[in-house]
Amino acid sequence: MMRRPARGTVPAKPVRIVAKRLERGYLLEQVSGAQAAPRKREVCSNPERDALHASFDDLQRRHLAQAEELDALRACSEASSLAQGAAREARDLADDYEVIVTALVQRQWPTELRLKQRLIAVLTKQGLDLPDDLHEAALRQALGDEPANFQLTYSLVALLLRLERLPMPEIHEASDDADAPPESAAIAELHSSIRKFADVGDMVGSLAALWRFVTRYPRRPLGWAEFARFFVDRGYLAWGVAALERAVEAPDAPTQGEYDGILYAGCRLIESGAARATQFAKLLDAESEARGLVGRRAAELMRLSGRTADALRLARSGLERGDADGEQHFIAFKALFSDGQLESAYGELLHALRLAPT
Repeated sequence: MMRRPARGTVPAKPVRIVAKRLERGYLLEQVSGAQAAPRKREVCSNPERDALHASFDDLQRRHLAQAEELDALRACSEASSLAQGAAREARDLADDYEVIVTALVQRQWPTELRLKQRLIAVLTKQGLDLPDDLHEAALRQALGDEPANFQLTYSLVALLLRLERLPMPEIHEASDDADAPPESAAIAELHSSIRKFADVGDMVGSLAALWRFVTRYPRRPLGWAEFARFFVDRGYLAWGVAALERAVEAPDAPTQGEYDGILYAGCRLIESGAARATQFAKLLDAESEARGLVGRRAAELMRLSGRTADALRLARSGLERGDADGEQHFIAFKALFSDGQLESAYGELLHALRLAPT
């Protein structure tokens, strides 16, 4: 039999406190026995935590305000930089305004490359036609400052071809290049470049490579002779004459290969009527013969010059060496035919056809 508690006493009940963390305080629950008696929830206030949250919220607001202020300052700075750049451009344009207007009205281009380039930029920006003489003058002047710039050379050659002007440097534009590679390497590079551009049908590229070579080695006949051969083979006979004259007048004595190239172009030009034999008399002087340079094409050039006896002598000299090819026999045929020795000429023609049937 259970004992009753004494009157006036409070039964002891097991109490368990369950703390659940809320945003601002704690919830206390009293659970007794197997059943939890519902209790009134109380939210405990924490003044220090409230103060911390308030400080954090204030700091966040200040940070956002500073970020917005920084963005505004950055935008102002960028706008200021743009404004300063525009102001500088306007001042520069104002400084050059008189020169530019005078140049456009009188078509007298400024001497300074900087002003030429500014004038070209103004015309391009406004969508106006660029005068060819201004474009050419600017390219030549820029190329004088940067002779190794192949892109400038290419652009100038393309412009000259479009204008049907001689795409070859003037004498004063060709000066020895102290930084030029050894001639043997440069010659190999020249021939490689010409073949590369020729393979893709790029005439401008081939001429630009030749231009670059003669500006490096202006005293050598090779570059000028290659210009002449290039022009003659493509039917630009007047240009071929101009290039050949420079090859003949080049200060350095020609090598055998250069001499043969010069004679080849000379014979082609004389046969076509574009040049007279007297223009290239220097090629057939006694000095050249004494140096052993007078070869197979010299006989042909002598024949074209009316020196038939000398042409026969050189042709026979070439045949007597025993290594004559079809071309030498054909040159002998023409010399004999010009001299009226028809039977001998016919025999040389047969030899030529046997050795070179095509």
